[in-house]
Amino acid sequence: MLNFRGAVKIGLAGLCLMSSGIPAGADTIKAVRDRGKLLCPVAVGGFYGFSEVDDKGLWKGIDVDLCKAIATAILGPGDNVTFSPVSWAQRIPSLQSGALDILTSQTHTMKRDTQLGVQFSLPYFHAATQLLVAKELGATSGKDLDGATICVTSGTSTGVLVSNYLRGIGVEYTPLAFEATSQAKEAFLAGRCDVFGGFGPVLATLRVRDAGDSEEFVILPDLVAGEPTSVVVRQNDKPILDVANYVISALLEAEALGITQVNVEQMRASPGDNPRIKVLLGVTPFIGENLKLDDGWAYNVIRDVGNYGEIYDRSLGENSPYKMDRNLNRLWTNGGMLYPIPLL
Repeated sequence: MLNFRGAVKIGLAGLCLMSSGIPAGADTIKAVRDRGKLLCPVAVGGFYGFSEVDDKGLWKGIDVDLCKAIATAILGPGDNVTFSPVSWAQRIPSLQSGALDILTSQTHTMKRDTQLGVQFSLPYFHAATQLLVAKELGATSGKDLDGATICVTSGTSTGVLVSNYLRGIGVEYTPLAFEATSQAKEAFLAGRCDVFGGFGPVLATLRVRDAGDSEEFVILPDLVAGEPTSVVVRQNDKPILDVANYVISALLEAEALGITQVNVEQMRASPGDNPRIKVLLGVTPFIGENLKLDDGWAYNVIRDVGNYGEIYDRSLGENSPYKMDRNLNRLWTNGGMLYPIPLL
């Protein structure tokens, strides 16, 4: 048996939120317009590539840009998002209380979908839950982890997915749960647990940003579970769900059509005979009236944050510190799983 380190369980501190939002069941888009801000969560302690603070103290990442894109679609360009750090365990309660307007980086599970009074958008990110270990441990797969202590983040699906997977292959282990992903990472790096179970991008970015020498750590080949990541809204709040779905679609459609943050103004001024470009950029009226938005909403979004590929590249891809391949997050025409809803 491998020689695993011992660990002491910790208590979890609750997070109390003061809500200045809207009650559940209200019209979110009207509230956003009245307030002049979209209320979005960011991860407590940061979530590299999705919501992290840059060297100027500003939030950046895929989730941050998606919130900006949705706010721009509703309100137009400008400083129109309020970001609030919220623990994973408190996200859905904060949405239900009205403290938040939408959620990002929420993975789609049956319980969340059917029991918690929320609805999910199109997936905007695909990745697997995986297991990270120190190379010196000598583990080559999950089957080598019998007796291990495994760090996970509470309030996420990770703990359940890891438990189900390891029990299914006959592995007994000790879980060690933390409220924030950053706490779980710190505990793993400090040697309080043998394994860090988490969302694949979390493990990959940890090796770059936190581990010092990424060669000391190995992501095991086990694919614990695949999880689609979506925007989440309150149940029956169809107008804001529609906006989220078509903002995601617009970002993907722009990439498919070669429309970027740099060339969007030129493409709008000279769209040629391509009806998809004309509809997307509001030259041909259509996408505004269906969402009760201005016909130029997608043009404004692309001008502000770029297309999906640009967002990915600066957050996790080649223009980020992480250099992560897009894999499943390529367009469907390039072997990935992401595709826009046709704007017809």
